[in-house]
Amino acid sequence: MDKMSLDDPRTFPSPQVLKETLGASYSAFEALVAWLLSIDAAPEWNYYRDGHGWLGKMPCKKKNLGWIHVYSGYFILTCHFTVKHHEAIAQLPIPEAVKEAFFNTETTARLRPLPVRVDTERLPPEIEVILRFKKGLK
Repeated sequence: MDKMSLDDPRTFPSPQVLKETLGASYSAFEALVAWLLSIDAAPEWNYYRDGHGWLGKMPCKKKNLGWIHVYSGYFILTCHFTVKHHEAIAQLPIPEAVKEAFFNTETTARLRPLPVRVDTERLPPEIEVILRFKKGLK
C-alpha cells in the first residue's frame, strides 16, 4: 500500500495542500465536502501520531461517518461497520467489487472497514450510498 501523503504535522491540509496532493481527484474531494456540508457534516482534520499522518474525520452530530486518507493523486474514504450491519451492506446498491473488498477484509476490534478509493475527477456514486446508510444507522 502507498504511504499517506499528509505526513508532516506542521503542514495542515489546507485546500491548497489538498489540491496539490490530490491533483485531478481534488474535484471529487470538493464534491464530497459539498455533499457532507449538505447533511450537516464536514471533514475535521487532525494529525495522528500513531498513524503518522493527517486524517479527515467526518462527524455528523454525535456519529463519525468515516475517515478520509489522502495519498498522492487519490484519497480513500473508509467507513467502519459492526457485524450486525453486514447483511444490510450486502444489499446496498454499490459495486460488487466494493462489497467483495469489504467482506474479504478482516474485522478488528469488532469493526470491519469499508474503503472506497477515489482516483477520478468525479465522486463515485457509491460513496453517497454508503454515507447515507452509515448516517441512518442507530
